[in-house]
Amino acid sequence: QLGSIPMEIHILRTLQKHPHVNCCTLITSMEDEDCYFVVMELLGDGMDLFDYIELNKNMAEEEIRHIFYQVAKAVKHLHTNRIVHRDIKDENVILDQEGTVHLIDFGCATYYKKGRKFDTFTGTLEYCAPEVLQGKPYEGPQQDIWACGVLLFTLIYRENPFYNIDDILESELRIPFVISEDSAGCVLRGVLQLNLQDPIKIKSISMRLEGKVMVSSTEVIANSPERIFKEDKTIIQHNWTFLPPTENARVFKAGKYKYEFELALPGHIPESVDVPRLYKVHYQLRGLVERSRFMPNLTTCQAVHISRQLLLFEPEYTEPVIVSNDWENKLEYEITLPTKVYTHGDTIPVSIRITPFTNDLQISCLTCNLKEYIVYKNDDRRSSKIHSRLLLSTQQDNAFIKRQTHFIEYNLEHKAHVPENAHFDLQHDKVRIKHKLKCVVSFSDQTGQVFELRASLPIMVCSMKNIGLPSYQDIWQTLPYQPKYQLWPSYNLTLHQPPTYDV
Repeated sequence: QLGSIPMEIHILRTLQKHPHVNCCTLITSMEDEDCYFVVMELLGDGMDLFDYIELNKNMAEEEIRHIFYQVAKAVKHLHTNRIVHRDIKDENVILDQEGTVHLIDFGCATYYKKGRKFDTFTGTLEYCAPEVLQGKPYEGPQQDIWACGVLLFTLIYRENPFYNIDDILESELRIPFVISEDSAGCVLRGVLQLNLQDPIKIKSISMRLEGKVMVSSTEVIANSPERIFKEDKTIIQHNWTFLPPTENARVFKAGKYKYEFELALPGHIPESVDVPRLYKVHYQLRGLVERSRFMPNLTTCQAVHISRQLLLFEPEYTEPVIVSNDWENKLEYEITLPTKVYTHGDTIPVSIRITPFTNDLQISCLTCNLKEYIVYKNDDRRSSKIHSRLLLSTQQDNAFIKRQTHFIEYNLEHKAHVPENAHFDLQHDKVRIKHKLKCVVSFSDQTGQVFELRASLPIMVCSMKNIGLPSYQDIWQTLPYQPKYQLWPSYNLTLHQPPTYDV
């Protein structure tokens, strides 16, 4: 029933003989027939690193470096004394009032010998290395170093790098998206048109752009039903007044009246997105015609969709996605996508080349699944909800496999389109949306035993794709927006003329 407590006390006694400023200090220990008692050094009003990160949202790089340097020194001291911690995480790091780091909780710790490997994992899942989750024997120091890397990521970005076991196994590290205040924005241009069939009296004409973020969350309280919380926040608001309000209404004759508007949108506003029951960013234009007293006002609304675009020569466009490896000493494989970026309606061509090391392997079928992952993060960075869904699935049997003399080559052209209901890739503070193409190649040997090779390739689903530079005839009509040019009398004339060149 005591489990690993005797080992923990023995390790603490070892550290008592070989103290280190960044490791917790054992004062004494005792036991009776039922319990062990451990007396540790009191660290005063300090707090663990988990709480410290939450309270200090803008830690400077120098402070992060100072904290992590102390953690690294503590881990080095443990390994020097043949001790592996095996549960390094922010909740097991205490900062005292002086800013000194103390590594605590040696309940999962043990001694190790060079070359000795462990078969079981003890610790926290989010800090576990992929080979450990795969059930492979592992060396303790390497697991500690992996956990230190996760801890450093958490210090910098205030969240864990992996949300679930699949993320850890695939080792796909995605740096959180940070929107720069200086990023390029865009210009919202349009026309508010008023169509009158009969003369009416109007007091004012105006329009408003409003952008809102709507967040929903649930909380489960003991012995109570689940509670739903909703929060709305306005992120942008702008008003245009086309006809200033007056006391006396003006008479507008029947006809069409057009009012042009323009607004430079800042580059830091979030993209439009609608994740049902979780998160929504919505932009809307609302036009208002205020009429005379006792007459109903005229209103109209128009949704505005805002999305970010990759530049034409970004690596996501120009570089292929390639995954290659040896698989259990049975074969080599290489899976290639020509690009990482796709949009609604695109097909996804997948090229697979397989080189078996033996002649008794035969491919039975290939399955490709496009999956979408939505990760919603609550205010507590540890608390996140993960939703996944299958967007498309294709399967080909061995009739489509091209066998050559020294390798098997398999080429697949997906005929299924990326569905219209797929969300676009997104990285907001609250919501992350990503997509993966998962390939499963099934083999069988001469005995009939079935093997499966599984590989995952990240792709991006974007709102639209850049298809190239505009033609010469179109370039002069798409001059970049520069507000300062509006002050020049010649601007409007220049805008509607082809460019001239000096001879």
